[in-house]
Formats: sequence, C-alpha cells, structure tokens
Amino acid sequence: MDNKCWYETNIEFDKNFTIDKLPKINEGEWYDKEGIWKQPLGEVFSEEWNTHLKDLGFSMWPWVLMFYRRPHYYAQRAHVDLQDTVCGINWVIGGSDSHMIWYKKTGVTQERDALTSVAFTPYLSWPVNELEEIERHTLSRTKITLVRVDIPHAIEVRSEDRWGISVRPKGKTFRTWEDTIDYFRSKNLLIER
Repeated sequence: MDNKCWYETNIEFDKNFTIDKLPKINEGEWYDKEGIWKQPLGEVFSEEWNTHLKDLGFSMWPWVLMFYRRPHYYAQRAHVDLQDTVCGINWVIGGSDSHMIWYKKTGVTQERDALTSVAFTPYLSWPVNELEEIERHTLSRTKITLVRVDIPHAIEVRSEDRWGISVRPKGKTFRTWEDTIDYFRSKNLLIER
C-alpha cells in the first residue's frame, strides 16, 4: 500500500498555457468568495495538450478547477472530493511558500453530509483541528504533481498569493490510489521519492 499523498510527474506542461487564461479575481460564472472557478478544459488548455493527455491514456473530466488564495490564507477545514476519481493532476502559479496538507480522520466519530461547491463539485468537510496531519508538500511551479483528493486535504498559503490548477482524470483506472500509482508507474510518469 502506498501511503504517499503526492508525486511529482513527468507530464509536460501545456506550452500554450498563459496566465491570461486565469480568471479575473472576483469574476466569472463559477466564482465564489473562496476563489473557486470551473472552466471548460478546451477553453483553458490547447487541443495539442489535451491530445497529449489522451495519448498518455487519460480520459479527462471536461473541466478545469482553478483556486485562488490570497497571502496568509489558512484553511480551517479540510475536505474530501466526492468524484469518480481519487486524484488530481495539479500545479500552481505563485505560492512558493504554500503547502498542500493531507490529514487522517482520527477521532472523527460522526460522518458529514455531502456539500456542493459553487462549481457543483460534491465534497465532505471537517475542521482541521479534528484531524491528524499526515503529509504536506509545496506543489511545484515547474512540475505537474499527482495529488490525492480522496482523503481530507487543505492548503496553507503564506506570504505569496497562489493559483492552484487541477485537472481530473476519470475512469476505473483512477478509482483507488494504488491503481492510480500503478498506472502512472506503468507509463513512467512518476518521479519516485
């Protein structure tokens, strides 16, 4: 069993992606006050990059999640994404001193009702003080990182604001973390640590 919550990957960036593809702060159809947007995949990334992902064997959800957090943002709650995947393919712009943090549900005696974000993504949420931290990582600005989203996770932003960008593969290959890791290893996409 693989207990690591993240791996950097050998997946190449979309060479055509520019920061002007990021939503304007406080704007956009899917924006909420927490800084969450959901954009169609084809409007954010080039057809060339989408084809590259398909060539790697990924069937992607048709949208991209984008998260903006101002400096000194400390999430008071961690969440679990309730989608048909256990992973995200993530990277950041800014946030050089921010962390993605994963938790274990120790001492949590009551399950939560599912909530829905403004981007219509279902999730469960817990106060971080009810959880035990198990790992943290500063996501790379130069490498795409495979992250776990099926266990509680949150972010902590320190002095530099942060954009998080996440695309989600779908299908039976990505329904357990172990199967996901095995798939990425079989394609030589993981940078082992």
